[in-house]
Order: sequence, then C-alpha cells, then structure tokens
Amino acid sequence: MNSIAVVIPLFNKESYICRALDSVLAQSLSPDEIIVVNDGSNDNGAVIVRENYPQVKVIDQPNQGVSAARNAGINCTKAQFIAFLDADDYWLPNFLKNIVELKTKFPSGGMYFTHYAFLSEDSVTKAKLRLVPTEPGYVEDFFAACCNSDLPVTASSVCIKRDVLLDIGGFPVGIAMGEDQIVWARVACQSKVFYHPETSAYYDLSTENSACDVNKIYEPAPQLSVYNQLLKEGKVPNTMIDSLRVLMHFTVLSCVKNNLLVGNNLKARKLLLEHSSLFWDKYRFGALLISFMPNYIIRKIIGIIRRNR
Repeated sequence: MNSIAVVIPLFNKESYICRALDSVLAQSLSPDEIIVVNDGSNDNGAVIVRENYPQVKVIDQPNQGVSAARNAGINCTKAQFIAFLDADDYWLPNFLKNIVELKTKFPSGGMYFTHYAFLSEDSVTKAKLRLVPTEPGYVEDFFAACCNSDLPVTASSVCIKRDVLLDIGGFPVGIAMGEDQIVWARVACQSKVFYHPETSAYYDLSTENSACDVNKIYEPAPQLSVYNQLLKEGKVPNTMIDSLRVLMHFTVLSCVKNNLLVGNNLKARKLLLEHSSLFWDKYRFGALLISFMPNYIIRKIIGIIRRNR
C-alpha cells in the first residue's frame, strides 16, 4: 500500500551510477523497487548496472531527455510513491527512513522531501532554505519557501505520490531546464507538501555536465509560462498567489543576474525595464542601477549579495 520505487534517469554517467545505486542499497529502510532508465547513453553505464546490480530493473530507450526518462520509470511501476535520484547524486543512509517518517506522520501529503547539501570537489555545503519547519512537518507556503534562498526541493531529495504525478501529466518533455520545478509547482498547487530537516541527500556540483553548470539562464526561465497558466486557470491556492508572483519576480531577477555576470548589461537592462513578471522593489531598482556599472564592480557586488543572503 505504501510501497516506494526509486527512479534513476541515466545518461552518460558511468562514473557515478555505482555511487548512486550503492547509496540506495545502503538505506536503513530499503525501497520496494529500483528502476534505472537508460536514456540512450553512449557509455557503459547501463552495462555496469546490469552486470553488478541484478536486483535493479533497467529500462532502455532512445535519448529523449531527463523528463521522458523519469516518466518511463513512473509508468513502469505500480508503487504508490516514487522517490527520484539523479545518477550523479546520492543519498545518505536515512533518506528513505526520513521519507517514510513523514508519510507515516502526515499521510495526506502528495510530496515529501528532505533537506540536502551541495557537494563540491573539496567541501559540503548545506542548502540554505527558508520558511520550512525546523521539525518534520507541513510547508505552509511552498512558493514562499522558493524565494530568495536555495530551492527547497531537488530531483534527488523528493518522493511524490504516483497518482499525483500521473494526474499532472508527469514531467514536461521538451523543456531544456526547469522541468522539475514545474512538477514541484503543480504538485504543491494540488497537494500538501511535507519536509524533513535532516540533510539526507547530496547534490553533486563537481560532476561533468552538472545541471548548475549547464543551465545558466540568460533568457527568462520556461517555468514562468507554466506559473502564469496556473494562475490564469485558478489552480493556485489563494494563500500562495502572492508568493508565486514574488517567485516569478525573483526568477526573472535570477536571469538578470546571470546576464550581468557575463557582461550582457543591455540584455539585463531590457529585462528589468520590460518584463511583465517584475514589480518595482529594492532588488529591481538595485539591479537597474548596477547595470550601468563596470563589470568587475558588478561581479563584486553580486558576490557580496550572495555571501550575505
């Protein structure tokens, strides 16, 4: 009834897949099923899994992207809940135990997630989250928790009810980045969301083609159109409408920041003056002001803001 399947999309991560799978097998509470979806890899990752992990189900498909891979995993299991793990990330031993603790205490939830940390070549840095409970519990305003902090959910720190995933249509295919944030937003609009504060997953920033390296956003993020659609269709709970608009504002400002960091000052200024998701506040005024400054000063200012966030 409360079975959990682990879905791991795999694309050219042969150097990391064993670490991910070993972390799943080392859980203090074991999952009911482990599924690796080989999304047209050109390396030996799928071969390594088949030869060394007979208990793992491997699905092969032509390369279609991470959303299609996750959807394939969702569709091939009957488990009630799906926990996701990227092939280059890994869990600490109590991840599933903490998820089950949340599910047991709060059975009305559609999405459960834990605190996580960023792993680099020489350090571990805990994600800086805000407006999440200090004890395992309910996240009252998911969109507010997304603002001006690290994102509260990653694709390696979350477990979602399968029926909820099917109801929202799974992960959107054809979107280069932000596809996971679209899913979290849709789920949060129709289900209760619960959080465990124990750091239980590592998001590896040091791996080749890490999402944080690849997805430097210089155009407004594609999830903005989905957020707008959710608002237009009246799917956002009234208590979260204002915070979603603030999140959209900060999403555009993040794009502005990326442009400023690489010297695209004119592009940044155009976004600041024209984008419909922005409203005037100290961040917008400040960004507009520094867009007229030399690039070396801009980088110093943004660095100071990051350290004092």
